[in-house]
Amino acid sequence: MKNVAVGLVMVMALTTGCLAQDQTPGAIVLLSGYKHQKIQGTDSFPGRIRKDNGLEIEYDIGGLTGNFAEQILSRTSGKKPAWSKEQTMRGMRVVTVLTTDRWLIVTFSSLPPGLGRSSQGVWALPANFSAKVNSDEDIADMLSMIMTYSPASQ
Repeated sequence: MKNVAVGLVMVMALTTGCLAQDQTPGAIVLLSGYKHQKIQGTDSFPGRIRKDNGLEIEYDIGGLTGNFAEQILSRTSGKKPAWSKEQTMRGMRVVTVLTTDRWLIVTFSSLPPGLGRSSQGVWALPANFSAKVNSDEDIADMLSMIMTYSPASQ
């Protein structure tokens, strides 16, 4: 019973930080003019980062969300990658994909054990960010904000 109580307290503490309406996920720094909106999820933490009459970034963070970027890279039909890049940032694996129909997808996840995890390696729920990017400026705005994501800040 004690383990259940401790587990509930931990879940409540983690959830409380994630549910603050004005807090961006992973303490993402928003560019001027952008607003953050949480959306009610059932098994994840979804939301939007948007600018009036401009770019709208959707995100979905949680253990059951999967890795959107890898799903696109492994498909034989549907969205096709124009380019992709995999990096390690702040101890996380980051996969970025731009599709031929101009969807930019960025997924943060934990590094698998033994793949160069640094002393700063973190365990992170998959965090997927996606947006239809109509210009290079949209790409620059999205990457400028999303690359400030730090799950340790949640």
